[in-house]
Amino acid sequence: MQQQREAALRHTFFAEQAASEGFTNAVGLFHAISESSTRQANKMTAILGEQEEKFTPSPLDSLAIKNSVKSTIENVQFALTTATRFSQLAAKYHTTADQEGVRSIGDWFDRQDRIQQMVNEITQKTYDAMTQSGDDSEIPSSWSVCVHCGYADATFRLPSTCPICPQPCDEFEIFQ
Repeated sequence: MQQQREAALRHTFFAEQAASEGFTNAVGLFHAISESSTRQANKMTAILGEQEEKFTPSPLDSLAIKNSVKSTIENVQFALTTATRFSQLAAKYHTTADQEGVRSIGDWFDRQDRIQQMVNEITQKTYDAMTQSGDDSEIPSSWSVCVHCGYADATFRLPSTCPICPQPCDEFEIFQ
């Protein structure tokens, strides 16, 4: 869960970099991915029955994460690579948890895999649009995150209920 919280912090720094480069639509995407990572970590904490702790990285960890920030296009590429890797791990862990009879953990990893696949899709489209046009005008300017499970998607195409945890989408948090 700490890795997801660190990913959330990294994406917050990515959003700051995107803002400094004038990529306003990418700012919302990075904030949405950050919030999605936080929600996913919180859900796992609840499943494990652990006390939810406020994530406070050490100053050195925070500095190391901040120093890993590169250009916005490189950050989008990094986000895509890590989302793909996490999706592959989540699918593997889902199978293992099911084989070991730990259904709640298996279900959580299944949801994580589906969420990460969506993050992969939107991040790939963002990367493709930015590398082809040099700007972020072709990516959505508004992103939404389910407050229950962390599912993230472009606001304009949200269904009436979350496709991961079937909660109403009117409870989604919006990032622009």
